[in-house]
Amino acid sequence: MAWANLSGNLKFILMDEPKLMPKKLFGGALQVALPSGFIDASQFRQIPDHQEVYLSQDSETSIIVELLDPLVEQKNAMHVLDSHFQILAEDNSCSFSLILQKDLELNILLGVQAVPKFGKKTDFILVLLSVRSLEAPYNTDIVTSMNVNILSDPLFSTTLPSSIGALAELNSNSALQSLTAQTPFKRISENAFSTFSRICQSIEVLDYSLFQTQ
Repeated sequence: MAWANLSGNLKFILMDEPKLMPKKLFGGALQVALPSGFIDASQFRQIPDHQEVYLSQDSETSIIVELLDPLVEQKNAMHVLDSHFQILAEDNSCSFSLILQKDLELNILLGVQAVPKFGKKTDFILVLLSVRSLEAPYNTDIVTSMNVNILSDPLFSTTLPSSIGALAELNSNSALQSLTAQTPFKRISENAFSTFSRICQSIEVLDYSLFQTQ
């Protein structure tokens, strides 16, 4: 399949090594390398002070970096990832979600969430999440996530069995299990994981005074 024939999500995610460009966040206190073609969402909507949100210009894909209070009840890195994934699922009012992979060496979680839309079909979101915990005196979790609306791409959705949509409306976890078994999804998730790991490894704190008020 030629790249020129691919639509938004697939064209971005299926690139083995998308070009990353350095971006300054939070007034220059943090730096991260993001894929070219992503724009700062604060240019056209209000974003909370503790978040930086970048959106793909040609697909329903977002990258979010946020500064959160640490989860003091969770000391284990695996549990921290699980907890932040669950918090995200609750914030999105997910009908159900599934953790697919955790790499504790890279501190990255990959999962999928089913997000119901009023009057529309359920969105299936591929979620990649990483947490970098800063200890005292900074006491902040730097939470980075990438969210890809899988079924927004017609080329991908047409490769999936029609039963997935019906299962989603029944809030069945079988829908996610069916989705993740598809060969296109496996390739997308593998390449997304690779890209996201590069993004997370590029994060650099340039000014720790940012966290004094967190």
